[in-house]
Amino acid sequence: MDLMQSKKLRKISRMTGIALDKIAQWHFVHSPHFISKHTGRPKGKVERPEGMLSIGDIKKKYNLTNAVIARWREEGLATATFGSLILIREAELTERLARRNL
Repeated sequence: MDLMQSKKLRKISRMTGIALDKIAQWHFVHSPHFISKHTGRPKGKVERPEGMLSIGDIKKKYNLTNAVIARWREEGLATATFGSLILIREAELTERLARRNL
């Protein structure tokens, strides 16, 4: 346990009156053990499967808003997830856009 953690635990022990070893034991059992130093998605563009676009790609390429995309998803536009990305098949999107412009 690093020094900062033990100082915090001693302070909690003094404030609550709970024995330091009990707090340390609880902290060891219940605290996250494997915290990644690299949170979030990787920097840069993640390669998508062919023919699939992310929400951000769609907004840039077709000048659509989040609200329009969300409404289409509610109406049944098929999506897939790729890690934390939501992907939409470009062919389905262009078909929907063609119907919209009729």
